[in-house]
Parts: sequence; C-alpha cells; structure tokens
Amino acid sequence: MEQNKQVAREFLHAVGQGDVAAVEKLLATEFSWRVVAATPASHHPLPELQTKDEFLAGVGGMRAVWADGLVYHLHSVLADGDRVAIEAAAEGSTLGLNFRNRYAFFLELRDGLVTAGHEYLDFAYLQAFQAQMAERMAPTA
Repeated sequence: MEQNKQVAREFLHAVGQGDVAAVEKLLATEFSWRVVAATPASHHPLPELQTKDEFLAGVGGMRAVWADGLVYHLHSVLADGDRVAIEAAAEGSTLGLNFRNRYAFFLELRDGLVTAGHEYLDFAYLQAFQAQMAERMAPTA
C-alpha cells in the first residue's frame, strides 16, 4: 500500500507540473479519468470521462495556463489495497491571479500503475476563477 501511495504522490506532482512523459509512465494502458460533476452546466473545459489520450492532452496544456505549474498540497493520503484516496489543495497563479482550489482524488492502481481516477473539486470556485481569467484576457477599449 505504501508503494501505491508513493505512485499517487508522484502522479499528482507530475500532473501539476504538466509533465506528460512522467505522467504517462505512471498510467496503465487502459487508464480512464472522470471529473465528477463535470456537466455542461459546470462549464468544465474537459469531458467528464476522459481516455488516456484525452487526459494526457489536458496535462500537456497545463503549462499554457499555469506557467509555473500547479502545486498540490496533499493533506491526507489513504490506501486500501489498490485504491488510494487523496485530500488536497492546488495552488498556482496565472494572469496575476492566485488560484487555490480543494480536491479529492480517488485512484485505482494495478501493478504500480494508475488504471483509473476520479477527481472532485469545488466547481463554484473554478467557475468564479475562470470568469476572473476571462475578464483579464478580454480586450480593453
């Protein structure tokens, strides 16, 4: 179980840094990712259920938004067999705005590789932050 917890830590660090190669090394071939509550009304930029390729594309786009990446502060990491639960907060800055959102991640692993993940986050906070970003990017008159 300690090995699975370490893989989970490495995975979130690599995701936050937008390190596609490091993330891909930690993923099983049949990997899938679900952003829970990512509905059309949530305006989440990615689909609720992502394939491995879709997820990696999202990781690859991290640096376009977060020049210094996101730092995940892990408050708790619990493992039960091949399942790991993580309570975390992510911090980063973009366009002069400071981002800090709360997350819960549930990962499934097999043979030291992540096979599936579920991501829960504060969508109201994300939407408000996206609105602030849009204001900063809007052309001025």
